[in-house]
Formats: sequence, C-alpha cells, structure tokens
Amino acid sequence: VVDILQNPAADNIRWQTKCEVRRLFQTEDKWHINDFPVAFDAVVIATGSPANIIPKNRVDYNHFLAALQLKMQPLTPSLVGFKITKYPKQLAGCRVKVRATLWQDRKAIHSERGEVTFKEDGLSGIVVMNLSAHYNRLTTKQNCWLSLDLMPQQPDYDANSHWRKFHSVQGILHPKLAALYEKQPFDIHNLKLSITDTYDITSAQVCHGGIDVSEVNSDFSLKRFPSLYATGEVLDVDGVCGGYNLFFAFASGWMVAREILGAHLP
Repeated sequence: VVDILQNPAADNIRWQTKCEVRRLFQTEDKWHINDFPVAFDAVVIATGSPANIIPKNRVDYNHFLAALQLKMQPLTPSLVGFKITKYPKQLAGCRVKVRATLWQDRKAIHSERGEVTFKEDGLSGIVVMNLSAHYNRLTTKQNCWLSLDLMPQQPDYDANSHWRKFHSVQGILHPKLAALYEKQPFDIHNLKLSITDTYDITSAQVCHGGIDVSEVNSDFSLKRFPSLYATGEVLDVDGVCGGYNLFFAFASGWMVAREILGAHLP
C-alpha cells in the first residue's frame, strides 16, 4: 500500500522523507516547515496517532501542533486488549470463538461474537478490541468485567451434566480451558473476568483522541487556518475493527486532495 501511494501518476511530485517536522508556522498566506527553503500554499497534517509506537519514539509525537493552540482531546488507546484481574495464566496461548460481553456492574455495555486470544496477563483479539472501544468511552471505568460464552452456538448445552456423566470436558472445550474447568468448574456460558485496565498505547491499533473535530470544516481544513488540513487518525475520530479507520484515512485524504487541486481532479 505504501509503495502504491508513493508511486503517483503525476511527474511533478517531489518526495522529501526522513525529515522530522519540528516547526510549522505561517507568514502571510504561506506555510513554512522547519527551515525548508520552499514555502507552501497548503499543508496537510496526516501524521496518524501514536498507536503501536514504543514510548521512546512517541515522546515528541506531533509536538509541532502545540504552537497552533488547537483544541485537543487526550490520547488514549482504542482497539486494544484487556488486562484481567487474577488472570488464569494457564490459559495463555488459547484461542477460542466466543460471545463476549462487556459489563459495568449489572449493565451490559456491548456484546460481540468472535475469536478471543488469551495472553500472558489478559485478552486480545478483534472482538476484545471492539469491546475496548466502548470501554474507553465510559465516564467511569469502575466495576467493569467481561462475560465469555464459550459455546454460543449451543446456548442450552449443560457442561455440568456432561461432567457428572464422563468426569471430563475434553473435546468439549479447548484443552487449556478443559484443564481449568476440571480444576475449578465454571459456567461455560458465563466465564466472568474482571477488568484491571486496557493495555497501553504501545499495544493499541488506533487511538481515541487528537485534534477535536470542532476545529475542522467539512472539507477537513482547520477553521482558523483555512489552508491547513488535518486528515485520518490525527483527528479525534476512531472506529471499530473492520477497515473503518483505514477507510476514514483514505476518504478524508481523497477529499482534501480534491479540495486542494480543485478542477484538476475529475
């Protein structure tokens, strides 16, 4: 994808890479980046979020935006795994299809069906990441927990009866889950796991937060700087798994290109 994007049809495009943006400022109607010898009619900020970037590499993430004094929303991980309280470490490496439900106290926040992955100290997988997007939007995150239905395709299946008859659930559950059940039986339709927290930004696919959408016009130009644009995840816009974040990045970039080039695009 990157190779295709960097191989445009136009011959008059010049690429300048490996250049850290330290300053972005405007004089009259032109924009300047660092001490670059060329001034620009328009600038597009498409720098994404610090998701999946290790701490030492995100220290100066988008620090040049501070000088613009834009309204910013705090950056928090979205589409990320959960750390679990009193986590059963023997399940690490187990992957199963479940119906997962996020609860807060007695209120079901969101439920999805899909595959979860048990890690060393918590859960991951697409269904878990989608639940984390709802979790990170809660006003308070106290008393949150997950419920896993390990056999959603057979809601009436009684594992206790099977256990009493065969003294085993091998072949019914994943071997690691079967070993846990045989050690300490649990409700296979409601395996409860208390949430400690999410993993941090380093493990996230995308982030919640960034430039507040109230700062941008419908063409993604900044209201106070009409020739400055912001697209993709640098904005406070994030979606669940399924290509939505990529689509927004491409769609917003396409709209900005049309706006800048005007009649030159069909």
